[in-house]
Amino acid sequence: MSIQELASLIQHHNKLYWEQNTQAISDVEYDALVEQLRTLDPTHPLLNELGGFDELGTKVSHEKPMLSLDKCYDEPTLNKWASKFKSGFVVMPKIDGMACSVIYKGGKFIQASTRGDGKVGEDISSNVQSLVPKAVNELLDFEVRGELFMPLSSFENHSTTFSNPRNAVAGSLKQKDGLNSNLGIQFLAYDLICDTHPTLAERFSVLQGMGFTVPPFQVIHTDLQKAFDKVSLERASFDYELDGVVFRVNDTQEYENAGFTSHHPKGALAYKFQGDEKPTFLRGIEWQVSRTGVITPVGLIDPVRLSGAVVSRVSLHNVGLLKSKGFSLNCEVMACRRGGVIPHLERVLKDGDQAIELPSQCPQCSATTTLQGDFLYCSGKDTCFSALTRKVAHFIDRMEIEGIGLSWVEKLVEAKLVATPIDLFTLTAENLAKLDNMGETRIEGFLSTIGKAKRVPLEKFLQSLGIHTLGRSASGILASTFKDLQSIRALQYQDLEKLEGFGEVIAKSIVDGLQANASLIDGLLAHVSIDNGSAKVGGLSGLSFLFTGTLSMKRNEAEAKVIENGGSVASSVSKNLSYLVAGEKAGSKLDKANSLGVKVITESEFLAML
Repeated sequence: MSIQELASLIQHHNKLYWEQNTQAISDVEYDALVEQLRTLDPTHPLLNELGGFDELGTKVSHEKPMLSLDKCYDEPTLNKWASKFKSGFVVMPKIDGMACSVIYKGGKFIQASTRGDGKVGEDISSNVQSLVPKAVNELLDFEVRGELFMPLSSFENHSTTFSNPRNAVAGSLKQKDGLNSNLGIQFLAYDLICDTHPTLAERFSVLQGMGFTVPPFQVIHTDLQKAFDKVSLERASFDYELDGVVFRVNDTQEYENAGFTSHHPKGALAYKFQGDEKPTFLRGIEWQVSRTGVITPVGLIDPVRLSGAVVSRVSLHNVGLLKSKGFSLNCEVMACRRGGVIPHLERVLKDGDQAIELPSQCPQCSATTTLQGDFLYCSGKDTCFSALTRKVAHFIDRMEIEGIGLSWVEKLVEAKLVATPIDLFTLTAENLAKLDNMGETRIEGFLSTIGKAKRVPLEKFLQSLGIHTLGRSASGILASTFKDLQSIRALQYQDLEKLEGFGEVIAKSIVDGLQANASLIDGLLAHVSIDNGSAKVGGLSGLSFLFTGTLSMKRNEAEAKVIENGGSVASSVSKNLSYLVAGEKAGSKLDKANSLGVKVITESEFLAML
């Protein structure tokens, strides 16, 4: 498999997990793909991405990034990691839920937010405030991080509605009118961000004293594998999904000194379970067409119950997998649901009686298919109904055009009102009225939300094009480095290869993709105005800012003012930071800024610069 194909496959699974709250392969297989990519291209941007972005409400910037965890699956790797540290370790079960940050000021609940992309999450205060203490006496200003989860006992009553407990939590958080109490969703705290209490175990005690629930934990210095085995044996007794055991350095100073990558802290490690598996039979194949024209096989299996959920459909990812694993119709297979996720077919137990034939024609548009390596493509992807609808749906998603889901996109394409994303901007009330169930209110809503997308940041516009490898991370780097679309369209391979994290394969994919989409870009520019760095003439152009401490305005409001005035918002203190804006009770960021000689200003001085 090439680097480009491998990255595309990883991106596909990232989207499933982070944006659709589901999985098609096990964590083990996903991690194997990531390690394969790391071997082939150690600087690939995908290796540092934390995932997708929640689409829930007001954006909230995390003062300290909410990172993921590094993983392992065997004792030698665990012990090698542990040998780097001198203090003990806190051992606790790893809950498969959704990470959440809760902020307190003056001892009172202020805000709750999702992890999002690690730097910026979404405000979910209205849905979380009933799950955590509203006021505490032990501390004044602090942050609690934890996991939102649905108990398995509650999930049993909703298993026909949601595919798994994590999916249920995600669906509930999208409800604007508050949390559905019938779902029984709970919050479990696993970290306390504050300047006091030198060990994690002490912080857990403080959290319990404030009324938070913390995971069952123990502090150990040796026998890490024994501690893992103990949690593994007790797994069935927990009333929530576990996908592993977390080991974290107990001493908070040693934890901080260990450092962080852009993806994970070095002072913590998740030792993952190998999984739950049962035999079943592969009875058929359903073929689906993606927006890129790749035709993906979906296996139809005899229903099997794994980790509390009954599954009858399994993504088989690409035709290369069909061949490499020797699948055939009516073969007996081992279905695996590791970590409580949607299963994949791990191996063939007994051969079937009929070979799987690849379709010679696209199942959607009847165009001929072509096989390129491990992937089967529709040759008519530019006119294929399925590819078109998913391409338009991708554009709508990345441009944050609300209220127009895939079902409506299919209706628009079927009615020949939309064939490319450009056509969205030519829709009128008159032609929308021709669709069924399209009343005046919905028409007005469609046109209004499309109208809001006529002015868009450069980074978001680049993402919307659907160019392979030009995702959120790469788009952000291009927008901040080259400032305007004209300059980006003129880039050559060697220009991109100079950027950190951009190799030859990524550079070629982006440059070729921009050229191939030239007519789409030109068509969109007839309707869309792009906000970019060169167009911003505000007094903060070329300057970077970071905020710390308590401000009179909300943190996200202050950061928005920076962006509006041509500046940029940093994620951490470095010698390249232009200004640190320090409010009351500023902590470690202020100390670091002073040590590096970074200019520190007050909120009043910042506002004066505007």
